[in-house]
Amino acid sequence: NNDFVRRAAAGIMLRIKEAQRFAIQVSKRLARSRCFSSTGDSKLYDFSHLYSHNHLQLPKLPVPDLKSTVQRYLQSLIPLMEPSEFQKYSEIVRKFEEEEGSTLQSLLLQSLEHEGYPYSYVERYWDDMYLNLRCPIPVHVNPAYNLKHDEDCGKPKSQASRLSKFISLSFRWQEKVLRGHLEPEKSPSCMSFFSRLLGTARIPHIGRDILKTNAHSRHVVLIRGNKFFQVQVLSADRSEILSCEALEQQIQHVLDTVPPAKGNEVGVGIFTWEDRDAWANTRKQLETCSAINQESLRTIDSALFVVCLDHGPHQGYTERAQDILHGQMNSISNRWFDKLQIISDSTGALGVNFEHSFSDGVVWNRWLSEVWDNMQGNQALGAPAPLPRFSETNCVDPSCPVALQFEIDSAMENRMREARKRAEALTLNTHTHMLRFSSFGKEKFKLWGLSPDGVVQMAIQIAYHRLHGRAVPTYESCSTKGYFHGRTEVIRSCHDEGSQMVRAMNQDKRNVSPGYQPFTRNQQTELFKNAVKRQNDLSRLAVQGQGVDRHLMALNKVAHGVLPVDNKLLEAKIPAAIPAAFQHQVFGYSSTWLISTSNVSTTWNSIFAFGPVSEHGYGVGYLIHDDQVLLNLTSWRDSKETDSDLFAKSLEEAFFKIQETFE
Repeated sequence: NNDFVRRAAAGIMLRIKEAQRFAIQVSKRLARSRCFSSTGDSKLYDFSHLYSHNHLQLPKLPVPDLKSTVQRYLQSLIPLMEPSEFQKYSEIVRKFEEEEGSTLQSLLLQSLEHEGYPYSYVERYWDDMYLNLRCPIPVHVNPAYNLKHDEDCGKPKSQASRLSKFISLSFRWQEKVLRGHLEPEKSPSCMSFFSRLLGTARIPHIGRDILKTNAHSRHVVLIRGNKFFQVQVLSADRSEILSCEALEQQIQHVLDTVPPAKGNEVGVGIFTWEDRDAWANTRKQLETCSAINQESLRTIDSALFVVCLDHGPHQGYTERAQDILHGQMNSISNRWFDKLQIISDSTGALGVNFEHSFSDGVVWNRWLSEVWDNMQGNQALGAPAPLPRFSETNCVDPSCPVALQFEIDSAMENRMREARKRAEALTLNTHTHMLRFSSFGKEKFKLWGLSPDGVVQMAIQIAYHRLHGRAVPTYESCSTKGYFHGRTEVIRSCHDEGSQMVRAMNQDKRNVSPGYQPFTRNQQTELFKNAVKRQNDLSRLAVQGQGVDRHLMALNKVAHGVLPVDNKLLEAKIPAAIPAAFQHQVFGYSSTWLISTSNVSTTWNSIFAFGPVSEHGYGVGYLIHDDQVLLNLTSWRDSKETDSDLFAKSLEEAFFKIQETFE
């Protein structure tokens, strides 16, 4: 009996301890996801500290182990080099790992023993890359989305009515963010960049641009016929919002009274196409010569976003992709690339052009997903909490829409015309082809037991090889959102397993000698599965911050004397000579992305467009839907090596070749 009592008591104590541990875990989870204001108002975070405070207690982006990075780096080079060249360079890289690399890795780790910015080991370098960039940001930097059509498209006055809903819901969504009520994702991801998504402007400065954010903005700026108009959406105390009907009337008024620009007309927006130093000089002159110009620029900078009222209608998907990426000859001045832009036309089409320096697709998708669901009246089970509601009013500011004025002399007007010529040249040199592959999509890929993204990536490899006959450095972007201030990492999609598969799948294109044994269908199937598996493995590593490129970039920066945080004591320990591994031409070539790709699949997106990132490269933005794959392809027309139309044809052939192999 005593033994029974002791065992029973021990069991009870064990259950009590388990219950206590569970209670502590729940308490910690609640603490991670919730804080309370001094007034007792429950909220998930304090917006004023959202950028800098890790309220979800996410881990920092890890610095990968040097040996692992070197191993993955060398593996990525196998399909890009001849075996003899690979052997020689491998010896250089191994020596780097044992000697200078170890020193650079140690200095990198020591420099991270600080609080505050930069919040990851690559953040300073990433911000420098974007803000120090001096080339024009249209096409080269800014990507674009197009929201799919809904039942409101094509109706009379659909441009104004659809925009009014979108604008109103975006202000309500931003209010949710400001109040600290934006819920974390089911799989916690960094929310710091929501503090800058809306209301931020990129301001050109000589040498390095700056960012200015007005997250509490109460207005938008409309652009029509190269002219700018301010519309107040929220009242001064943020208690009232302009009703959708009243907002629609103001937009329609601008559409009815301001004709679209003629092909050769220019406006101040054309300057945002310029080289950043040139635009910095011009903007300074605009501000210096006129207080009116200063105020107009300040109004644009401080808007929640700008809205481009194009004429339209667009003719097909490729033309629409051009509209949202750079515009047509009659709309290239009707843009302001230093801000997030909503691109609309007379069909009611809605696109978004993103200034890319401070945010990425994960952040864009969260905003647009909630706005889209509310536009469609969707409130699915498990969906985010409803957006805040305001009292509606028919008038926030009786003077709106207010035309913004610019005082432009003849010299500045001539400068605008010269800027337009350069904008036209960039537009005409951008070769876009929007491929809607509608024979099959995600459902078929899953039926084959394959990762949809892996299939598309390998289709791109097959298509490029069929067209160009070689393997080339390939970039796929992935998010490191699971880390505080995590942004992106590279998945190197050209790998040995993929190259072996490509040779098998493209054997019909191969010149063979007598006795050549072709690959069987079973061999092709197995090689394709192995290639997709390798792609999946690399993707998982990259998501965990275990890629190659961000780490090598950081080590190279340290070798050149730039630490994540300025530290003279550590800088004095940096080796004088730049490592031979970084000076070798292979180091530069392996990150010259001749294929730059990204997948931002959502149900509401119909186009994802961005430009190529190298002189003879392709940009491939794609969306994988259940029954189709949408791929926007870009290249430069002045390149004698690339052709977006031929690449689209080769991609279709690649998809059908994969289907033939698995069916």
